[in-house]
Amino acid sequence: IYVLDVSQPSSIRLLSTIHTRGVVRELLYKPGSQILYVADEKGGVEIWSLANPSTPKKLSAFYTPGKARAVHLVGEMLYVADGDSGLCIIDVNVSSSPVMVGHITLSDFAKDVYVQDTLAFVATNSGFFILNVSNPSEPYIISSYTTLANGVWCRDSLLYVAKAWEGLGVFDVSDPFHPLPVGSCGTFDEAMEVKVIDTFAYIPDYTMGITIINVANPASPFVAGSYDTPSYALKVAVMDTLVYVASCGAGIRIINFSNMASPVELGFYDATGYPQDVYVLGNYAYLAERGAGVWIVDVSNPELPFLVGYYDPPGYVYGVHVKENHAYLTEDGDLRIVDVSDPANPVGVGYCYLSSSASKIFVVDTFAYAVRWGLSIVNVSDPANPKEIGYDFSYYVNNIYVALPYAYLAAAYDGLVIMDVSKPDSPVVAGVCSLPDEAYGVWVVDTLAYVADWYGGLRIVNVSDPQSPFEAGWCSTQEAAYDVYVSGSLAYVVDWNGWINVIDASNPSSPVQIGRYELPTYGTSVFGIDTLIFVTDYYSGLQIYRGLPTGFSTNSEIKAKRSCIFGIGEKVNIIFDVRRRTKVEVKVFDIQGREKEMLFCGTVEKGKHKIGWECESVPPGVYFIRIAGEETQENIRVLLLK
Repeated sequence: IYVLDVSQPSSIRLLSTIHTRGVVRELLYKPGSQILYVADEKGGVEIWSLANPSTPKKLSAFYTPGKARAVHLVGEMLYVADGDSGLCIIDVNVSSSPVMVGHITLSDFAKDVYVQDTLAFVATNSGFFILNVSNPSEPYIISSYTTLANGVWCRDSLLYVAKAWEGLGVFDVSDPFHPLPVGSCGTFDEAMEVKVIDTFAYIPDYTMGITIINVANPASPFVAGSYDTPSYALKVAVMDTLVYVASCGAGIRIINFSNMASPVELGFYDATGYPQDVYVLGNYAYLAERGAGVWIVDVSNPELPFLVGYYDPPGYVYGVHVKENHAYLTEDGDLRIVDVSDPANPVGVGYCYLSSSASKIFVVDTFAYAVRWGLSIVNVSDPANPKEIGYDFSYYVNNIYVALPYAYLAAAYDGLVIMDVSKPDSPVVAGVCSLPDEAYGVWVVDTLAYVADWYGGLRIVNVSDPQSPFEAGWCSTQEAAYDVYVSGSLAYVVDWNGWINVIDASNPSSPVQIGRYELPTYGTSVFGIDTLIFVTDYYSGLQIYRGLPTGFSTNSEIKAKRSCIFGIGEKVNIIFDVRRRTKVEVKVFDIQGREKEMLFCGTVEKGKHKIGWECESVPPGVYFIRIAGEETQENIRVLLLK
């Protein structure tokens, strides 16, 4: 979420950003209390205080049963269109402790909601529902109407429906048991939602920008004005004669409609980006944001990351690697070098045309290795004058890792390709290991290469002899493995379909998945520093997770007796040793990394200890017991069987 000062539409100013758990579908701001309610899809509903717009404060989050798509506030009740789950009603009287008081499942996917008096109008894929919510704890359906429906808005006895490709529909709901069509008006593309102010309906019209319809006569509405914004118009807000349009791929556009026949765009803020790659160095994460350049995010406090600067070159940025004070970008297939010594004010210093039309990049010493339609090697000893000195076009390459004298290429359907780059001006193929699917990501540690191989999962390749690499082991990730990062004995594999898979590769011949975290949408890259895992999500930007421990050291202050427990029955015993008197916390997490229960918190003496987990009412599945001391921690995998 971007918090913007729009008091001067021609000069919009960024005040702050908000990092949410899921994909932001709708915002609802309550000016009096300065509270922002966020429909956050997989993240449910988030509640933020904007008392100080420069430093938003998260008050709470409520995970709804489905995917929160829209919200409507009446008094202290928040009505949530919750996707497959239907309609949720949440009491937000205490912003820090929201409570769901009512819920009803509908027969289709709930996309929008509007509440008037004791009636809730819900748009679904198959039409709209009218519900009685006079008792929020017991909502019930009064009637439904089959039609296309992306959005709803009610005023008095008329319901306005954004009917997708059919434009605007107007319905008489004076008798909510029998809604009747009154009038309709076509739009130029797909009506995404509708908001009615005075005698006008404002409709974001997907590829055709904003369409405004005169509804003074509900039986004969007609188009009064329109404005074609760039990209895809999805949401709209209106204040006086100014219309604010949220366009996917084009940020926010502010349009003056004082003259409906000749609307004028007053300003815009391009807050868009589809992150393709991430690199972390020191306190900063650098994001390759495709059409929005490279973003520099301060992650010194991983719970409150914030944007400190960005560099927006003319082309699209797909890959980024940072070394010392320079960021190396693949821009429209070529190499651009940016001075990031001042993160708030990055400056472009060099550019080089590449033969490989590159999308990913890796920098070692004074050379940059860029890949896509082959491999390009660039001398970057002088950042202002980079020069391509070598290339090889034998393979199509999705990603690269360099550990001199070799470059390891995730070469799509050709598997893992090892290039000898000891002579940068004439790289040659040293060896190839075929893999079952398409190699997308690669990470190398010592004599092992870890490859994200799409539906082939994680493949571990022994590269001790670069001329004869062979597959040592593999682990399924269930989904499409897209990128991989390795820390200690753990491999973090990002699935394009929206998961981070945590795989124990301490035994390379038999790697085992020990954890899984769900992403908001599609994972595009992964990187790690210490125990932090940084993931770029295609629609939700940078996601930061605290990873599992990187191994079980025999010298640690805590040592669990077993790293895996199969629990059957009502109680699981966790046994561990401590080498000295220390404070210990024992917590239970589910497979998605969410804390479920605190089992123990206190100081224990040196020696063996046993903690019992009463799990009679806990659903079967995979859980993790984290035993954390003052300096180290252990993780025990628990498989509960019932």
